[in-house]
Amino acid sequence: MLRQVEGGQGRGQAPDADQRAIVFPDGLIGCPKWRRFVLLPGPPGSPAMRLQCLSHPSVCFVVADPRHIQPDYQLTVSREEMLDLGLDDSETMILCTLTVRDDPPTVTANLLAPLVVNPRSRLGKQVVLADSGYSPRHPLVGPQDPGERSGGGG
Repeated sequence: MLRQVEGGQGRGQAPDADQRAIVFPDGLIGCPKWRRFVLLPGPPGSPAMRLQCLSHPSVCFVVADPRHIQPDYQLTVSREEMLDLGLDDSETMILCTLTVRDDPPTVTANLLAPLVVNPRSRLGKQVVLADSGYSPRHPLVGPQDPGERSGGGG
């Protein structure tokens, strides 16, 4: 079962959300109608943030910069995709979605299909890094191996 992330007041939607909206003109993969989002802070001290959908308030993703998860993460996007977003390498914001499951308790990161955002124009696109070897379910937290539960041993 997936745990739904609830926002704060008004589901985390700030009064100036429209000015801060990130627009994905093509929507997200599998969800073409989810186009307008706002990025909200996560827990203090955490690299995780919340990506709140403005047109569907019940939709909120936990996201993080994939370089916090895998420091050698490499984003390879086509020249056409870079031009679509008006990007150059120096200004690209990269986010990956995190999935939190309750049973068994696991957290995974989708490193295969990151969200690429131009922070200046606030345009974004979800891209699939097809030949990258990245996983859509890169484990961050998972069920512990029985041998890992005890503090001693070794």
